[in-house]
Amino acid sequence: MSNHMTRLYIIDDHYLIIEGLCSTFDLESDDFEVVGGSLSVDEALKKIDPERVDILILDLFIRNSDPISNLTRLITAFPGQPVVIISYETCMLWQVEMFRPGIKAYVNKEDPKSEMTRKLNIVASGEVVIPD
Repeated sequence: MSNHMTRLYIIDDHYLIIEGLCSTFDLESDDFEVVGGSLSVDEALKKIDPERVDILILDLFIRNSDPISNLTRLITAFPGQPVVIISYETCMLWQVEMFRPGIKAYVNKEDPKSEMTRKLNIVASGEVVIPD
């Protein structure tokens, strides 16, 4: 990874999760910067500038929407843009379902920051983080 700051965009229906991720990454010591957030995929599709975002972080379960549809809409709107799923859901079936359309990693919201950072660094380098 170069000195380039990896720019993250968070899509989660809980504002506190977006705020929490914003404060999780310290610009002095991390290579990540949260450049925006949306409470829905509809809002994100209107707000995201793909030239200013490196990785999209998508909550698995957003109220009044379907996880597969949400992911498909993002991948269609921003082809080649890596998408990472974030969720409390630990069921392997959901992980498999989300990797089929093309996510690059699956992060549990309860993972320590070091684990999330590790996965995001792998995605930023162009690789896929395969679940255990």
